[in-house]
Amino acid sequence: MIVRTFVMDTSFYGNLLLEPDKELLINKIKSTKTLFIIGIDVIEKELYETPSHVKYRGETTQKVLLTLFDFLVDEVVKLPPIAAYLAEEYFQAYRKQAKNKKLLKYGEENLRTDFRIIALASLRAVDVVVSADKRTMLSDSAKKAYDAVNAKNSLRTPELVDYDTFKQTYLAERKG
Repeated sequence: MIVRTFVMDTSFYGNLLLEPDKELLINKIKSTKTLFIIGIDVIEKELYETPSHVKYRGETTQKVLLTLFDFLVDEVVKLPPIAAYLAEEYFQAYRKQAKNKKLLKYGEENLRTDFRIIALASLRAVDVVVSADKRTMLSDSAKKAYDAVNAKNSLRTPELVDYDTFKQTYLAERKG
């Protein structure tokens, strides 16, 4: 049995919450023995920053998302200082590709957070990062930045999978 390590980006938890069959998907994710989910403190912090006035089925969305994170994650790791350095390298490589600053329109802080997540995943040799963030984290420009910087540092970029692809592939693999 081959166990694969995953990091689920912040957007994963919000999208999962909106699924019509979320309980089925959550149970399938949790019950597999070949899936090991690493949570990162910056993702947990982003979930914690969900506005507390937003409600989901009578509870704060923040509480529901944090409960989902705690339930699905097998290990929570803190972002080490070297990940922040690597993320800055990604940001500089990404910025060089920006034509008329269009790529930076999504906000430097959001980009830097995304890049910290990928940095930690690269440093920990995580197999897959799942996100619904196609405009930034999963963009071609970001992928080029990760690959260039990781090649210089002898790191492997994790496989980057969009949320819908993960869901379809995972559900297809788990049927029957």
